[in-house]
Amino acid sequence: LLPRLPALRCVGFATPSCAAGERLLASLRACSVSLVHRNDAVPRATLQSVSTLFDELAAFTDWKEDLQADWQSVLDRAKSLWAPRIRSQPSPPPPPPAGAAAEAVEAAAAAA
Repeated sequence: LLPRLPALRCVGFATPSCAAGERLLASLRACSVSLVHRNDAVPRATLQSVSTLFDELAAFTDWKEDLQADWQSVLDRAKSLWAPRIRSQPSPPPPPPAGAAAEAVEAAAAAA
């Protein structure tokens, strides 16, 4: 397209790294820009980095104890979220309304 549309430009946001080869990269450099936000994993993911990640995850085996402890914490917290609140004495009456609300209450009481 570039020979037919020389003003063509492309802006990519967090595009995966799929272009390979020096000739292709050189031709794209003239008409495209790829923006990457800080440590976004998708644009930085390569076959090698994903393979290394899988190897590291497969080697990580000390997670069962942490999972059990985390799950127990979730259960303990859930049990206390809906614990009933038992009151030893009745609640005190609410304070009387003030201002216009007090006048409305007095008028309603007089009308009854």
